[in-house]
Amino acid sequence: MDMKEIELLSELVNYRSFSDAAFSLAYSPSVISKYVSNIEKELGVKLFVRGNKANDLTLTPEGRVLISHIQKLNAEYQRMMEMCKQLKGSFENVLRVGSQSRFGNVFERNILASFLQQNPDAELEILKMSPRDLLKLIQVGKLDAMFISIHENTNIDNYFGDIYRCGELELRPLRTEREMYVGISEKYLPGIENEVNFSAFKDFCFALPFPKSADENDLHMINSFERLAQESGFKLKTIYLGTHDHMVLKLATERPIAVTTTNIPDRYEGVKFLKVSDWSTSANVYLVSLKSNRKKMLINLKKSITEFLNRQDRSNNQAEPKPR
Repeated sequence: MDMKEIELLSELVNYRSFSDAAFSLAYSPSVISKYVSNIEKELGVKLFVRGNKANDLTLTPEGRVLISHIQKLNAEYQRMMEMCKQLKGSFENVLRVGSQSRFGNVFERNILASFLQQNPDAELEILKMSPRDLLKLIQVGKLDAMFISIHENTNIDNYFGDIYRCGELELRPLRTEREMYVGISEKYLPGIENEVNFSAFKDFCFALPFPKSADENDLHMINSFERLAQESGFKLKTIYLGTHDHMVLKLATERPIAVTTTNIPDRYEGVKFLKVSDWSTSANVYLVSLKSNRKKMLINLKKSITEFLNRQDRSNNQAEPKPR
């Protein structure tokens, strides 16, 4: 097997047929078929049940056993090539950070602002995707780090799987998010400007920054909203609009849509953000990176985080009333 074949095989499981894969991967169906046949011949086992108009491309039982090993080979190779670029200095001043499809959180925003102040020559690239997809990019070295909020009931060892158990991931705890805000049009709930019980939103459709999926973290989050809605006497109505950006807020000015966020974004005309007073769920915010990544800008980001957390601790200590 050569690396082209391994890379192709790693991606092929995401497609319904060789023709479907050919369109996205810039290979002809015949070349894909040839690569797969070569690998199957070399390994001595059949990996795929070929797809047709009636049935999708699927893995054989042997293929299901071997595909994770093939994908790990591909991930290691991609990571090695990315490290080579870093060693050559190609990305010396570039920091590539992943963020969940949401407005972000206060910690993330302030940390990155502090980092840019301390590193004026740095180039910051931010990519918003699902945590699972961001993690794949970290594994192959195409992202330096990502910010992620993990629901209080999510088992981190299960969530990050083998890569965490193998000790390759570094999870830096930042802070705990305990507040939830909802953005709605200013024409709704007149007279309420600060906070309100969840029951006030019974007629709204909730725009969530995560899909209702089998993802452990997503399940816990949607369950928290559904439980609170049930306790408030109504059935939760939801809509998933992908990345939380100003498009979502624009819709909220025109329709009874409630935009959920743990961080109030910049002021948007026609939208007010209300704190959910009976919200009782928390999420822990982490910076995730690979222990093997010794890139200068990532090290500087971690220094900014340490300074930010120390400032937060000093501020909290000063705010606490002194005993008499």
